[in-house]
Amino acid sequence: MLRRAIESAINQSYRNIKICVYDNASGDETEDVVKEFSLRDNRVFYYKNEKNIGAINNMIRGVREVTTPYYSLLNDDDFLLPDFYEKAMMAFSEYPSAGFVCVKTVTLDLINKRIELRNKDWLPGYYEPSNAVTSQMYFSHIVQTGVLLSKKMESLIGAFDLSGNDHLYMTMAAAAAPFVILDHYGAAYISHELAYSAIDEGISKERIPTLYESLLISVKNVIEMDLPSDEKMHLLMFVMRSYQEMFDSKKLRYLFGTYSEEKMPDLLKLPSLITNRGFVAKLYCWMPRKLNFFIKYLYKIIVSVRAIKRSTASNWSPLRNETHEMLINCDIDISKLTKSLGIQ
Repeated sequence: MLRRAIESAINQSYRNIKICVYDNASGDETEDVVKEFSLRDNRVFYYKNEKNIGAINNMIRGVREVTTPYYSLLNDDDFLLPDFYEKAMMAFSEYPSAGFVCVKTVTLDLINKRIELRNKDWLPGYYEPSNAVTSQMYFSHIVQTGVLLSKKMESLIGAFDLSGNDHLYMTMAAAAAPFVILDHYGAAYISHELAYSAIDEGISKERIPTLYESLLISVKNVIEMDLPSDEKMHLLMFVMRSYQEMFDSKKLRYLFGTYSEEKMPDLLKLPSLITNRGFVAKLYCWMPRKLNFFIKYLYKIIVSVRAIKRSTASNWSPLRNETHEMLINCDIDISKLTKSLGIQ
């Protein structure tokens, strides 16, 4: 997958780029793979951590070391379509005040063999921060893979959210700076069994103390933003909601006996959001233990109904067998893969 990701950057139609690979002390063949590419293309650079600092801190390190005016984040299991940077740089030329430029993203679900063309509800154009724009980004966020950011965004909202939540990070970005949406699919996000967001049913991988610290930092960032008070409060509510959902997910997994960490008893004492997770967690605590099996069953029904609702209301369609085979085998021929996706 790393080979495919690097190949997709190398083959961009916009050539004036640096490709920096940050190896988080993986201990695998990553170094050899990157060196192979760097011998072939002098735009490829390799950096290795002496010890594993965590996926999010590794990403933050990469952002802080950016020396170019613009940058993007590409996870090793995703890839870019050939004209992403060219289209995005043209938009920056047209709208120099923009803090970031977004292309739309295609989601490739290898588990269920399906494809989704995301963000169809976004009209192309230039967006100024407002409560309506912040809300739209929260409920239909652009995946980070398809975003080219100006270096100035780091000073506005930080390098990345410590929780690892790109959903929240993009919401904060939309509230902090004007941006451009292009009516163009330029990046692919891969959903697979070993994906960071898929392991443990998508529960945040960060420990509770880290999430507490991250929440305080996010709140501090919002408070310090140069925004009207109503927009600041609007954004702050989304920050609180995002973290509350993370906390409620951990609570529920702990109550169901599938997750545990030292601070869980303290977390259970905190209020839950009035969501499916929060409601079930409260119900689980209130009901007699002999009825716990019923609560688990109820939650499974809620999750199943939500999954059905999402699949019927979204833009999912079957993934062609040929394309699925190419993705499973990590075919690095990006032009062939792009053609197979049938995306213009």
